[in-house]
Amino acid sequence: MRETQAQYHWQNLESVKYALDNSMMPHQQVKQLISAIDTLQRDLQEGLRIDTIPPK
Repeated sequence: MRETQAQYHWQNLESVKYALDNSMMPHQQVKQLISAIDTLQRDLQEGLRIDTIPPK
């Protein structure tokens, strides 16, 4: 995945988290969804680190 694609997806996930945080959904559901997105972002970040390290 190119960096521009990753940034695009990252911003979309941040927008979803913001919308959830400002929704009328029950607090527990919002916490679970935001946690799932945080996990996805963390995995994405780890994967990008591996992809951007130059081979030895």
